[in-house]
Parts: sequence; C-alpha cells; structure tokens
Amino acid sequence: MSLLTRLVAPEAGEIKLPVHQFMAELAEVNRGEITKAKMVTDFIITTEEEVTLDAMIAAIGAATFTRQEFHDVMMMGEMGFYTPAEITTRLLG
Repeated sequence: MSLLTRLVAPEAGEIKLPVHQFMAELAEVNRGEITKAKMVTDFIITTEEEVTLDAMIAAIGAATFTRQEFHDVMMMGEMGFYTPAEITTRLLG
C-alpha cells in the first residue's frame, strides 16, 4: 500500500483517495489552515504513507511544485500516463 497508488491507481484492497479533495487539504495544510494530523485522519493515512505525505508537505511548502503541477501530474497518473514511481520523480525528485 502506498499513498501514491491510493491516489492514482489503487491496488487490490486499497481504498481510492479523491485527488481533488486530497489536493485541497494539502494546500490548506501548506497555508496553515488545517493540521497534518487532520489530513491523516480525514484520509486514513497509515504511518508508512505519512513518509510520502511529509515529503509532499515539504515540497509544496518549499515551492518544489505548485498546486497546478500537483493536479496535472496526479491527473496524468489517474489516466495511467504516469506510474507512481514517475509521479514520485516528477514531484518529489
């Protein structure tokens, strides 16, 4: 199970996460309007998945990627045009 597969291509037994709502909460965490803990609760993020979430929060905070880039890459992932590994490379280096 990984956060990225849950966002773009859930494996058997994984619950699909809605990209748009995830993106909105990520932006709200970045703006300081909600906490990471709320996001973890809202999306039932596991301890292992928090590693990726922390990287996403750090990257958006450091302007490594914009909200638009996040959206575009995730949409490409949902269509199967990017794999989770390619998404990681594209957004998190």
